[in-house]
Amino acid sequence: MVDKELTIHGVDWMEDKGFRGQGVNVLVYEWAGSEHSNRVADAVSYMAPEAQVFQAWFEPGRRDMLELIRFIVDHQIHIMNISLASDGTSGPFVRTLNDFVKRGLLVFCAAGNRRDRGPFGLAREVGITIGGAALDDGGRPVRDDTSGITRYLDFLFQRPPLPQGGMGTSFASPMAAGFAARILSGHGRFDQFGLYELLRELSRPVLVRERGSRTLEFRGQDRWDPAAGWGLPVYEPNTVSRVLRRQEAGDGGEEHRFFDRFLHRSDTPE
Repeated sequence: MVDKELTIHGVDWMEDKGFRGQGVNVLVYEWAGSEHSNRVADAVSYMAPEAQVFQAWFEPGRRDMLELIRFIVDHQIHIMNISLASDGTSGPFVRTLNDFVKRGLLVFCAAGNRRDRGPFGLAREVGITIGGAALDDGGRPVRDDTSGITRYLDFLFQRPPLPQGGMGTSFASPMAAGFAARILSGHGRFDQFGLYELLRELSRPVLVRERGSRTLEFRGQDRWDPAAGWGLPVYEPNTVSRVLRRQEAGDGGEEHRFFDRFLHRSDTPE
C-alpha cells in the first residue's frame, strides 16, 4: 500500500509499473552525514526507494569546482538536490551546474532558501525551485506555510511524513528529485527543459490561504502563480509519453542559460 503523501502525486501508478528510481543516481549536495543531509537523503529514498543516493559537499568556489565535476562524472549523477546553501552566490558554481544541465543533469532546489533567490541564486539561474505542500483534513493538497515560500517558485511537492523528513521546503525539494528519479527509471532520459515542461503539464491546482484571510482558493496549473507556481505535479503516463516524444523531436529551442529556456511565467520577477 502506498502512503497518501505519495498517492497525492500519482506515485501508486508508478509503483504498480515498477518505476522505483532504479538505475538513477541522486546527489544530495550537503555536508555528508549531517542530520539535515541524512534526512534530505531519506526523503529522496522515501519517494524513490531504489534510486542510489549520494551525499557530498564541495565549497562553491573555483578551486573546489574540479572536485565537484569529478564527483558528478565519476558517480554518473543524474539528479542533484540542493536544500541548503552557504552565504552568497558563487559564479563558478552556477556556471558549472549550468554546463552540466546542458548535458542532462537535473537540478532541484528548495524555495525560500537565502531569501528570494534560492540556494546560491539557483532559483534565478539553474534549478527547478520547489515549495512545500501538505494535506488538509480532507486529504486535499494545501500550500505548506511552515517555511517561507517566495516568488521564485516553480512547483509544490508534498513533504514526506516524519521521521523521513521534516518541515519546510528543504524536504519538499528531495521529494521532487525522487519523483524525477521514478520518471527516469520508467521512461528514460529527460533533459531539464523537458522535465520542467513535463512537470508543468502534470501539475494540478493547490489550495492557498492568503495572509489575513480565512478562506482557501485554488492556485496554479493553467497560469503560473507566485503563491503556488504551476501547482502540484501528479503522474499521468500518457502525458509523460507525449512530452518525451516532443523532446525527442527536438522541440526545445537552442541552448541558452537554462532559466531563459524554460521560464513561462507571465510576470517574471526582477
